[in-house]
Amino acid sequence: RNKGNEAFRNKDFASAIAHYSEAIEASDSDARNWGNRAAAYLEAGEAGKCVEDCDAALKCLDKSESGSGSGSGSRSESDQPLRAKLLNRKAKALAQTGDLQGAVASYEESNKVVPSAATEKLKQEAMTALRLKENPTFLIDQAAKDKERGNEMFKARRYQDAIAYYDKAVECDPDNPVYLLNRATALSEQKNFSAAQTDFSNAAKGARRSQETKHLIGRILIKEARMVERKAADERSKELRAARLREAAQHVAASLKEESLEDADR
Repeated sequence: RNKGNEAFRNKDFASAIAHYSEAIEASDSDARNWGNRAAAYLEAGEAGKCVEDCDAALKCLDKSESGSGSGSGSRSESDQPLRAKLLNRKAKALAQTGDLQGAVASYEESNKVVPSAATEKLKQEAMTALRLKENPTFLIDQAAKDKERGNEMFKARRYQDAIAYYDKAVECDPDNPVYLLNRATALSEQKNFSAAQTDFSNAAKGARRSQETKHLIGRILIKEARMVERKAADERSKELRAARLREAAQHVAASLKEESLEDADR
């Protein structure tokens, strides 16, 4: 197994598979040997064999736990991280074979064994891929729904929530200039002028690239101009506040100096 590990680190996956196969022949009840070969198969592009080895490794863990007297349905805590890793590896391999439903199920099982935000993210990605496979327009449809929810939040002046929904819409359909425009407007309300400027610019580029109507391009440029005015007004307001604070500080300093002189005269 050590020779296999060294070959794996050197990305010599064919040699790693050969060494791990020898380790399995020597000890076919050790889940790590099967798991290591599964990892090498995955890196070598043999996803189907990876799934088979992951299943063999999981069976080894099941037999080990049932023979340890830990009780029916219970699992050894020490084996849980390895079990979760094997399930994640199997899920990745299943996704590569096109079995996205199996991949989602494997990620779900892994998350039950060892809850993980990273595994949850992988599961969500597999679910999205599955939905896209079943419905090619899924992302476009989802983006439109997120945009509508963002609009509702914007009307309620819940700008941060609106931005979160527009983020999702842009993630699903990054080339749609309307979603960028809406997010830019919400960012402007939050006085995040730098991010808003970026979105306004990208929205205008996207509108021109997709040959959108002049009406949409005009809307983008008008809202961008309003944002620039708000930014300038905000900067003037900050300058005015700063000037007043400096003036107040000078008055306080002068007052303290006068009090000090009066005390000295007494």
